[in-house]
Amino acid sequence: VNTLSRFNREPKSVHWNAIKRIFRYLQGTKDMKLIYTKDGNEDITGYCDADWASDVRDRKSCTGYTFMLQGGAISWRSHKQQTVALSTAEAEYMAMSSAAQEALWLQQLHGELQQQSNQNPLVIFSDNQSAIRLSTSDCYLPRSKHIDIRYHFLKDHVNNLKIKFCYISGDKMIADFLTKGTSADKHLYCVTKMGLRSRGGC
Repeated sequence: VNTLSRFNREPKSVHWNAIKRIFRYLQGTKDMKLIYTKDGNEDITGYCDADWASDVRDRKSCTGYTFMLQGGAISWRSHKQQTVALSTAEAEYMAMSSAAQEALWLQQLHGELQQQSNQNPLVIFSDNQSAIRLSTSDCYLPRSKHIDIRYHFLKDHVNNLKIKFCYISGDKMIADFLTKGTSADKHLYCVTKMGLRSRGGC
């Protein structure tokens, strides 16, 4: 949907066919709903991913992230990045920055609802080790000096132990389907891990 919305002004037949496929998917999944469990993780956990240079027109990358609580997704987003990334690590780093902003807000809201503050850092999983090292390194890195300074704010929150980025392999990345087209098996894996179940499968 996010990708198709870019062709609203001059849609072609291929776009109409894709829209029909979306409607068929919605019809086939209308009985799905988010399930939250008492024995699920009581701490908010995030997953963020990026698809480097996915837009063939301007070569901007796509960011996707989701946050989980009690076994189900409580927040998710997929959007095109505002600037062109020069590497996969840079695209992932920008995605981590977007996820960090959402994480800080969710962490504050969660603390207010529980009437207590969680002193543990909020864990966000990423499948790019270079981007994770960039978020934790205080050293000068010539290859990253061009990255917009607004993306470096997450380093402060990592150093202040507000957020912690951890590595996860790509095959276990839940946010993968928010950035790119995936196989049917991977799509099913992602939506299931996000807590989506059919009404008859509770």
